Amino acid sequence: MPGRLVPGLLGLLFPLTGCVNMLGNTDTPATATAVLYNGRQVQILVAHAPGGALQTAQFRETRADLGETEKLRDLSWEKQVPAGVPLILPESGHLLEKIEDFWVAWLADSSLHAIARTAAKPVTVALAAGERLIDRPIVVLSKELHVFTWKGRTLTKHRLRPSGETVTESLLELDYDVLHSRTAPVPANDDDATLVGAVGMKDGKLVASALYVRGPKALRVDAVHADNWRPMPAQSIGVHAGTAIRPAIALVARDAAGKYALLEAVFEYQKRESGWSETVFQSLQPDQLKSAAVFYYKTQDSPEPFAVAVDTKNRVIQPRNARHQIVRRDAGDGYTFPIVTTNASRYEVIGTSQLNTF
Repeated sequence: MPGRLVPGLLGLLFPLTGCVNMLGNTDTPATATAVLYNGRQVQILVAHAPGGALQTAQFRETRADLGETEKLRDLSWEKQVPAGVPLILPESGHLLEKIEDFWVAWLADSSLHAIARTAAKPVTVALAAGERLIDRPIVVLSKELHVFTWKGRTLTKHRLRPSGETVTESLLELDYDVLHSRTAPVPANDDDATLVGAVGMKDGKLVASALYVRGPKALRVDAVHADNWRPMPAQSIGVHAGTAIRPAIALVARDAAGKYALLEAVFEYQKRESGWSETVFQSLQPDQLKSAAVFYYKTQDSPEPFAVAVDTKNRVIQPRNARHQIVRRDAGDGYTFPIVTTNASRYEVIGTSQLNTF
């Protein structure tokens, strides 16, 4: 299904004009989107807060091959959030009808604030100095919001409950500094499992870690690349969790000569094995890129990563396999992560660089 945005892609992005059209309101732009995927069906949530009044719209995917969606309902939360604050809409491996609740979050005053639709008031988690939020928080079947962060090298999970209770758990400590990280919900998992992907350098070699988090424990499998690639500093990596629990992490890397490549690590949890594949971007010149983002498309258990990038002339480009329509070529001086859309989709999306310190 060329051009399909698989679950996890929309969830990593903020919408612009196209999602305004989805909302049917050209005066109030949407401020957050998220994908809910249970291994069979896809739902898309769009949140916006005109004047601080929180509202969401719910869609379902009807034709993945054509990028078609059907609007299910609009919902006013009857709750106020700070006007103009960028919203964080979590992802989930379950559909909204099964969770029967959902959350919206935002950052302010060195804290993460989140409110559930059924809650009377927001829940606040103070972030420690230097604590970095991992995009994206996950809503699990128990209705908890799981917020993952790095405190130095320690993976931390904050569990927020609609009742207002919070629980913080230190899961594991890595033996390298994390340069890039993302989460991905495990579809249709009833044990509140989440995949956390991490990328860094260890002993001069590029390493990617797939961290399968369930409860207070995390199973770690590493993939160490043998060649001298380094992660591109300004990028959003791709993290994929399929229903078969065969996760993958993809990123854009650069060598000492300035050459670029798309690297993908695939992990086998049961065998504790991993392997790398690489695609060198032959069309790119040394040091041509400013930033990049990696996404997955096709089916959930046959994923394929692709990259979109911003070059030093502020142009949005596709280094290889231009199967997706670029809806805006001029990124502008202040732009970081790319804009991308499917061939037949009705929305335009932009990366959440302002929220993700990775």
